[in-house]
Formats: sequence, C-alpha cells, structure tokens
Amino acid sequence: MMNLQAQFGWMRGSGAGRATVAAFVFASVLMLAVLLADPLGREIGGVAAIAILTALAAVGVFALAILLFDLLPRSAQPAAMDLLNTYSAGLNEGLLLAKADGSTAFANPHFFALLGLAQARGLPFRPATGLSDLGAREAAYRLNQALASGQDWEEVIEHIPAREGRRASNWLRISLSHHRTPQGEQFVAWRVNDVTREHTRQSESLQRLKRSLDQLDRLPAGLFVAGPEGRLNYLNATLADWLGLDRKSSDPAAIPLERLLAPEGLADIRNALAAASTGEVVSLDIELLRQDGARLPARLVSRSQGIAGTLDLGLVLAQPSSDRQSDSAHAAEARFTRLFHAAPVAIATIDLDGTIGSANPAFRKLFFGDAGGLNLSGSNVLEGLGPDSKAALREALAKVRAGESLPHPIEVSYGKGVPRSGQLYLSSNAAAAAEREAVILYALDTTERKELEAQFAQSQKMQAIGQLAGGIAHDINNVLTVIIGFSDLLLVNSAGDPAFHDLVEIKSNANRAANLVRQLLAFSRRQTLRPEVLSLNEAISDLSVFLKRTLGEKVKLERDYGRDLWLVKADQTELGRVFVNLAVNAVDAMPQGGTLTIRTSNVGSEESQRIAERGFVPGDYVVCAISDTGHGMTPEVLGKIFEPFFTTKDVGKGTGLGLSTVYGIVKQTGGYVFCESAPGAGTTFRIFLPRHVPGAGSIDVQTKAPERKEKSRDVTGSGTVLLVEDEDSVRKFAARALRRQGYAVLEAGNGFEALEVKGSHNGPIDLVVSDIVMPEMDGPTLLKELRKSSPELKFIFMSGYADDALSSLDSGEEFAFLPKPFQLAELVSKVKELIDG
Repeated sequence: MMNLQAQFGWMRGSGAGRATVAAFVFASVLMLAVLLADPLGREIGGVAAIAILTALAAVGVFALAILLFDLLPRSAQPAAMDLLNTYSAGLNEGLLLAKADGSTAFANPHFFALLGLAQARGLPFRPATGLSDLGAREAAYRLNQALASGQDWEEVIEHIPAREGRRASNWLRISLSHHRTPQGEQFVAWRVNDVTREHTRQSESLQRLKRSLDQLDRLPAGLFVAGPEGRLNYLNATLADWLGLDRKSSDPAAIPLERLLAPEGLADIRNALAAASTGEVVSLDIELLRQDGARLPARLVSRSQGIAGTLDLGLVLAQPSSDRQSDSAHAAEARFTRLFHAAPVAIATIDLDGTIGSANPAFRKLFFGDAGGLNLSGSNVLEGLGPDSKAALREALAKVRAGESLPHPIEVSYGKGVPRSGQLYLSSNAAAAAEREAVILYALDTTERKELEAQFAQSQKMQAIGQLAGGIAHDINNVLTVIIGFSDLLLVNSAGDPAFHDLVEIKSNANRAANLVRQLLAFSRRQTLRPEVLSLNEAISDLSVFLKRTLGEKVKLERDYGRDLWLVKADQTELGRVFVNLAVNAVDAMPQGGTLTIRTSNVGSEESQRIAERGFVPGDYVVCAISDTGHGMTPEVLGKIFEPFFTTKDVGKGTGLGLSTVYGIVKQTGGYVFCESAPGAGTTFRIFLPRHVPGAGSIDVQTKAPERKEKSRDVTGSGTVLLVEDEDSVRKFAARALRRQGYAVLEAGNGFEALEVKGSHNGPIDLVVSDIVMPEMDGPTLLKELRKSSPELKFIFMSGYADDALSSLDSGEEFAFLPKPFQLAELVSKVKELIDG
C-alpha cells in the first residue's frame, strides 16, 4: 500500500532536518578546535591524521543524529496507515482516494475487485476507461463531467463479471465526492457498492405491482383514480373499454373528469363528497359519457377524503339491462332513476307545506345553485322564492289540498342577486306512500324567454318608430328644405329689414326640426351614410377642438390613443355626432366639473371571446372608450338609456334622442355600444367598430379623413346644371338659388323628364343635381342611364331619406351627396366645388 502520510506531506520532517544541521555544526567546531590547539606546529602529516579522525568523528555524530531524530517521531506517531488499512479492509464497499491530479493515493482491495479491474498502484483512476470496458459508457461520461465540474455524483450500472464460472450479472452503485484536507489539499473519494440484492427487491416489487394492475384491469367493474385538480391518474382496462378509450394512444393524465361524466353527474358527485364526512362511503347513480357521445348508466362507489368535492378512488359498476322476469322491477327502478336524474326539467316531490322529499339535479341547480347539497330532503322550496311567489305557491298548495286541479302554471320569481323568472306545474300524487311525495312539482326557467319577449316587444316598438320616421322623413325634409332655403334667400337681401330677426328665428327652428328628423332616422338606422376608410385616432383629433368647446371650462378632456390602431370604415360626420352626443351627456353628469377621457385600442378575436355582452359577435374590433367622472347611473336607468325619448333631464331640457341616436349610428356602422355605470363611479361607454380589412383586389381610395378645405367666399360660377326634383317647391328654390350664382339650370320633375331634357338640349351638361327617391325612375337609375352616353358626367344626389336606394349602384360609381334639408350656402358651394373640380 502507498504511504498516505508521505503522499499528502503528513509526516513531521522538520525535526530531523534541524538535528542534521546541528550535528554538522558541532563536528566542524570540534575539528577547528583541535587544529588551533597545537602550539608547537606539528608536522603536516600529523595534522592530516588528526583532520581525518576529526572528520570521521563528525560523520559518526551526524549519522547518529539522523538516526535519533528520524526514529523518535515515528515511534511517537500513531500508525495512521495501519488504521486506514484495517478499517477499509473490513468495509463491504470499495474505497479509492485520489489526489487533485488524479493519481491514486489509497485504494482498498474491494474497489478494484468489485469493478473487476486490475489494481493500479499510484496510477490515476480513469472512469471513462474502466467503466467503458464494462459497457457503461454513458455512466462513465456523466461521472467524468461531475469530476471535472467539482460536483458530487452517483451512478448505478449493471456489471457482468468476466470471471469463469459466474455468469450472473450484478448491480453496482458508483459514487464520487470531493473533499479538502486541513492543510488545504483537495482529494476525491470514489466508492463502489454492490446493490444487486436491493435492485432485485425493487424489481420483484415492480413485478408484483404489475401483476396487481393486471388483476385490476381484468376486474368486471370499472376503476379509476382522480387527483384534486379533476384529472385522471389511472383507469383500468374495463372502464376504458366501456368508454371506448384507447389507453395506448390516450394519456389518462390528460383526460379531465368532465369527459367521462355527464355535467350534472359530476356536480352531484362533488356535492355528495362535500356533504359526506371523512371516510364515509358514497354511492351514486350516474351516467358515463362514451367517446361516441352515448351515455352509459352506472353506479359510482367512492369514499370521502375529507376535502370538499375531492374524488380520489372510484369504483364504477355498470347497470346492464336485463330481460329476466325476476329483474324487471330492478330494471324499471334503474330506468326511472336514470330518467329522473338526467331530466333537463326540474322535478321534485314536496308535501302540502312545500317541504322537499326528493329532487333531481336540475331542480337543485335551478333553485339552490351549485351551493346546494345533493340531498335536498327536508329543505323547503319556498326558501328560494320571492315574497309574491311564495304567496302564489301557498295558494296553489291549498287548492291541491282541497282537491282542486291547477290547469295553468304559476309564474314565480326566484334566485339571489339577479332575480330570475320561472313557471311551476303542480300535480297531486294521491297514491304516494310518504307525505313528502304528496305533490309532484315541475319547474321551468323562463328568464331567457321573458327577456326575448321584452326584446321582441321593444324591437317591434323601435321598428314602428323607424317606419314612421322613414315614412315621413322624405316629405318633412322636403318641407324643411323649402323653409330653410327661402329663409336664406330672404335673409340675403334683408339685412336692414325689421323682419330680419324673425326670419332668423324661423330658420333656427326649421334647423331644430331637421335635427330631430335626423336623430329619428339615425336611431332607426335608416339614414344615408357615406362611409369612408379612416383612422379613429385622426377622427378624434380633428374633432377635439369642437369637443373642448362643447365641454366648457369645468370639464377637462384627456385622450389616450392606442398605438398601431387598425382602420375602420364609417361615416366621419355621423361618427362625430356620436362623440358630441356622449360629450353633452358627460357635461350634464358633471355639473361641478370633472374629466372626460377618450381611449382607443385594438381588440383581437381571441380577446373579444371574453366579452360576455348579449348579442356580441367576437372578431377584430377597434374600441373607443369614453369615460367621465360624473355621478353615474342606477341599474334601472342604465337599462333604458338607449330607448328613444327616455331622458332623466328636466322637462324641456332634452329630447331623449341623444343616446338612441348614438346607438343607431354605431349599429348601422356594424359595431356595438355598451355602457358601464354605477352611482358615484362615473360612466363609461365602449364603442366597438369592426376592423376594416380591404378585400382581395379592392382599392381604398381614401384611407384617412379628407382635409377640410376653406369655403370659398366667391360661390358664383358658370356652367349648365340639370336639376331633377319631383317636389316642385324644392326644385323652385334650388333653381332660383343656382341661377342667382350665374348657372344655367335645366329643370325636370323625374328621371324620364330628365332624359328628355338632356336629349333635347344642344349644349353640354356640366352637372346633374338629382333627388334619390322619385316616382317612375329614381336617382340611381337615372345616373346609370345618363352615364351610358356620358361616362364622365358629374352627379350630386340630394335626399332626406334614401333608405337603401343607393345600394343598387356599383361600388365604383362616383358621386357627391347633399342631405336634406340643406341651406343655400351648402347647395351653391357643393355645385361650385364639383364643377370647378
């Protein structure tokens, strides 16, 4: 064995060195004294003899000192090497100590014997070479990596000894650990253990477990284990066959319980386990969901684990149908149980006071929600009803007690928080054996039906208003056009006339009437829109100056524009009306001042899936949120804000059409508007406009709002205008207004007359100004006919209500639009703009 003290410098060599130096100095001093002590100067030969004797004496003294100083420490030190050899020889494991350079400092015989390697004294132990020869190359690689990185490591390998007469393999655990001596030197301890017996025990345990699982798979009942999170950890082959699952291709851990059990069954199980005490066995009739969608009736037996709703181990017993006469009663009971529990209609048996005897899951969910326990026996159905509904049910139960029939259902309200509505059907069960089964109660939830009925009634009312507005809008706007137009003609030459202010008042009120008609058309979504592709941020920015004037000095306007905002397609004028109406409402809600914030952002399809508003269709939208810090609204007011003529303002201070106009414009644009408000928490309107995506091959000629051009003060011009209008007074006003500005005007009462006038006119026609809705031939048809012979002919359509007449035109047709009622300046400016442009 190697001397461990010599290898690591553990022996005390400093004492022997000092003794040697002292002996040499002593001999030298002695020899010098002899030479100096000869007073007679003896002969040279004598001196030499004396010097030789003196040197020999010094050498002897030196050797004696070395012997003494070298032997004394060895006798004083403990036999560390012997102790290490004795200890390691008695170990059942191999031990090797290696220095930092890899050379072997110590190794007991077991180390190399267990590995079946030749003992290498003083040479480095290299696991990459030694273990690779045993077929454990990957283990050797990992050990070398750990050795290089200074990390402790352990590997288990299968070793097949090459000794004669021994063919069985054994398993070895090889580990390394890094250490440091008190003197700071590093070394590595390698250990080898024979773990064959331990490995054999583990293999036998795994084999026993596999045999047990095989036996569980062959059980005639289904078995599954589920974790607290509701996912399967194990299911046997029997249950997998029942459900049509392929265990080889399906990972049980990836299958949630919802895919195995009907929804109502899973709720029953969790409620039953939550109500049971720890360790109590719970048995339930359930339905399993097969992969093909079919339902398999079964009975589940499980034990409560003391954790609410946690299903751990479940035993599923199938309930196959039986044709044997002796099993007919059991089969009938099983069928009734399945029908009772799986019925989507709420069913319960009650006594004449309303106490529940039994109830199916649909009944519990309807009246008690998920908080109700599985067993409602002893509860009273009156607990979940409103005051009026309780009185109605008590009266109905009294009639049943008196033997009267109830041909009609009872309308009730129930539920905590948001009230719901329902219908109760009562049927007497005279043959009942128990008192709590005296009455059979059926319940239907009619909440959604009531809401749909209310919405249908509201939509019919709105449709009637829309039809009324559309039917009279054309005629009213024609009348208002005449009033406003001739007022303008009179005002031009009446600046000093005493009647000037009266004319201004007439025109002002005519404009108010025109705005009311416009609001009615906007709400009923029957106005004529001129949509264009625009950026919502730019539209709001262009409108901000006017909004600040509308808000006044007390209300601060803040804008938060979303980045990379998508484009939308909308009528910018009508969109501006939306923001103005919302701003006016915000000012009314903040009489002491506050802040109005406008935020824009994109909402993608995935994010819009989480919007739970009724009627909302997910997709890509540009959202504009308008929030104020006002007093907010109560839920009752919030539910009516978009209804026409509904207002919370004082009489004479509002028409009640502002928000209904906002609703109509947004809906006609293809978007949605929702409102969130609470008393004292302000109000937020969220407008969702669909993202504009150009179609394949289409070209959007306008991708932003057009720049506003300054109106020219000189509105005179020249050219020939064909004026087509079926209303004589409107045509008369428009013709007079255009002639005053220098235009030659050709008049026609309808489309056919316009074709005749154009055919008889010798010169060119520069512009056609036509109404849209006319008898015999409308404006769009006239445009198509005229452009057959004059493709470049310019057109201005004017209308107070065009309905969908413009939809018959091709998307590439170019024309301008002038909504009625219009003023004199608007008419002549539009005509001059098109003729000059």
